[in-house]
Amino acid sequence: MKQFHAFLPALTLSVFLLLGSLFAFTDKAEAQGLNRQGSSLTQLYSLAEQMPNHYQFVRTGEPSITVVVIGSVVRPGTYEVREGTDLNELLLYTGGPRAIGVRDRRITPDVNFFLSRTFEGEGRRIIFETTFEAYTTQFVEFPVMQDFDVVIVETDPVPRPIWREVLTLTSQILSIAASLTLIIWRLRRG
Repeated sequence: MKQFHAFLPALTLSVFLLLGSLFAFTDKAEAQGLNRQGSSLTQLYSLAEQMPNHYQFVRTGEPSITVVVIGSVVRPGTYEVREGTDLNELLLYTGGPRAIGVRDRRITPDVNFFLSRTFEGEGRRIIFETTFEAYTTQFVEFPVMQDFDVVIVETDPVPRPIWREVLTLTSQILSIAASLTLIIWRLRRG
């Protein structure tokens, strides 16, 4: 019985690893599902209010507007830009979508741009949307930004092939099974 107590920590660790790998697998699947569905505007606006980064692309004394850029861009934050700045120019200031720099050569993630604006009596609504593919391959008439506009850049991640997830989970289960077999073998031997 003393030998069993000596291996109890290893057995406990193996069980926790198995449970953790199962939960991690389901959490990843749920997270991918949420990313594909997109975030709610309320969540995105609350993120915008917490933006610590402030960028200024206006000369002193020049009329300016304040715009918030949130989502998957290189530099999200609050931007102070000159009046008359359009969405294209603003996206250049942000450094563009973050996912584009790390894309796989075979698969490009879906990137969507949304422009949200407040209207008196109506609240806030999306007035413009386009995809990165349209942005780069077609002529798109970009709207001129107004004070307190919110630009949302969403990136739908390219899902990892399911075989990688299954292989990872299988290798973790086999590793734990091998550990348990070794523990039982040593307990019986000795």
